[in-house]
Order: sequence, then structure tokens, then C-alpha cells
Amino acid sequence: MQCGGCAKSHDQVYLLCANCTSSTIQQKRTMLTALRADVAVLREKAASSLKDDVHAEPDDDDDVLAQDEARDEAELLALKGALDIERIKLAKMLHMLGKRRDLLAHTKARLAETVPADATDMDFIMQGLYRVSRWNEQNLVAVRRTKVLQLLQLVKVIPADKSAFFRTIMHLPLPISGRFEGLPPDVVAAGLGRIIHLLLVLPKYLSPLVYPYPMVHNGSMSTIGRETSDEGAGCHTLYPDGSLGFGRATQMLQHNVLYLCVSQGMLLSDLHPSDMLGNLVALSEHPELGSCVALESELNALRQQQRTATPRASTNDATLMDHVLPSYAEPSRNQTPVLTASMLDWNVIDPRALPTKRDM
Repeated sequence: MQCGGCAKSHDQVYLLCANCTSSTIQQKRTMLTALRADVAVLREKAASSLKDDVHAEPDDDDDVLAQDEARDEAELLALKGALDIERIKLAKMLHMLGKRRDLLAHTKARLAETVPADATDMDFIMQGLYRVSRWNEQNLVAVRRTKVLQLLQLVKVIPADKSAFFRTIMHLPLPISGRFEGLPPDVVAAGLGRIIHLLLVLPKYLSPLVYPYPMVHNGSMSTIGRETSDEGAGCHTLYPDGSLGFGRATQMLQHNVLYLCVSQGMLLSDLHPSDMLGNLVALSEHPELGSCVALESELNALRQQQRTATPRASTNDATLMDHVLPSYAEPSRNQTPVLTASMLDWNVIDPRALPTKRDM
């Protein structure tokens, strides 16, 4: 029988001799030993790698913790700085509150010394409201005066020309005497139209102001007076044509100027009966300009003067006085203000100076 290991045969023989069997076993033992050595080496490498990974992870955690601590410390420092700033602001605020508290205590002490013991809180309130009302009224008067002076400067009434016979408005001369025969009719009509225009603008600043005779501005053909009357000549054109109507128109216009000056507190004795522009110049220099408070005695004197200057033409003409004589708004009473709880004390303009339905 041939050996399957050492025989030189191509036949498949599964039987081995003793030598081949021992050599085969020895070869497998050698391979097994080598494999065990390789496994040991790989195991050592794996253990070393695991050990290195275990040592590396704590280092990364330490870096992250250090960064977190640094960030927290920076935030803490920023928060401390903000708290210090807020603490300084709070200290300043407490200091200011202390000063205000001391000032309030000092003011209360002075108030307790100056105010009588029997005064009530309502008296304090009314006195304060009265002071505020007076202050507002003074400011309103100052603004009115400034606007009127600017308007008079705009139409060149002030500064007035130094002339003994003429005064000018927008460089248009008008006689002081009220006699217009020596001037061209167009110049006179233009000057009177300028006066009417000025008088119609003034109530925008000196309110309430209602002229006794209504006026209509139409340049050189401006009119004055009521439009309806039984006589048929209630409204007159301010154009010097030598008629009776022009004379009545100039009297009405002069009366309106006098009423304007008296309504601002001027005395009738200080005014010229025919110098309209001179009266406006005197009004600009009057200290009560802008007050819109007239003396009732002066209004009555002006009303009586107009009645005296305009007699009845005949006993049959019963409407002449009705359309020639002016209608007056009820004057404001020049009384000492009394402290009351009414809200009318807040009004800068006296409500009694407004025209009533009976007057209109």
C-alpha cells in the first residue's frame, strides 16, 4: 500500500504513513503557535490603543471645562461692571431724591409760614389758577400788541412822518384836518381804502372787536355803513365826489377808528376827532394796546359825542338816526377779578365783551 503523503502518484490516496502524519501534525502545531503569537500581538495593540484613548478623552474634557470657566468668569466680570454702573446711577438718584426731599420740606416750611392758618387747600388751588390765568393773559396781550405793531409797520403807518398837515399810509397822504378838498380824489380814495383794509384785518388779532359801522374793502371804491335803510343811503362809498354821502362815510370811518382806540383802553380826550392815522399812531404807543378792555365811561362818551354830531335832519325822517348812529357791542366791565371756582376765570377774554344777540 502506498502512502498518500510521500508516494509519487497522481491517485488520490487518503492513507498517510507515520512520518507524514507526524510531520503534518508538527506543521499544524507550528501554524497554531504562530497564530497564537499574532493574536497576542494584536491583543496588545488593541489594549494599548484603548489605553491611549482613555488617556486622551480626559484631556479634551479638561480643555472644554477650562474654556467654560473662562467664559463664565468673563460674563461674571461683565455683570459685575454693569452692576457697578447701576449702583452708581442708583446712588446718584438717591442723592437727587434726597435734595428734592430737602427742597420740598423747605418749600413746605416757607408755605406754612406765609399762608395763614385758616386757609384751605381750595384757596391755594384758586390762587394758583389765578396766577396761571394772569400769566396767560399777559402773554396774550404781549402777542396781540406785537402783531398789531407789525401790521402798522407793514402798512407804513409807523414810524409816522413828521408833518404838521398830513399823515401817510402806504405813502398815500391824508390830511390831519379831515378836509380832503386839496388832494386828488383817487389818492384820497386809495388812502381811505387802505385804512378800511387795515381796520378789517385788526379784529383778527384784537378779538373780540366789532365795529359800530360795517365796512367792505373794495380798493378805492370801499364802502361803509349798513346796506339796508329806509332812507336809501345807508351804505356810502369812500370816494370824494363832494356829495353828502362821502361826508357821512368819512364820519363813520373816523368813528370806527375812535371806537378801535377806545376799545383798547384809550381815553377819548387823548384822541383827535378827524386825524385817523394820528389816532392809530397814538394807539401804537398806548401801553394798554392788546388788552381789549374798554372803559365804559369812554364808550358812553363816544356814543354821546356821535349823537351830538349827527342831529336829525327833520322830524319826518325817523330812520336817519337808526342807520347813521352805530350799534355798540356790550363793553367789558373793568372790575377787580374775584377768585371763584368758576372755569370762566380761565378765559383770557372777558366773555361779556362778546356781542349779544340783541346787539347783533
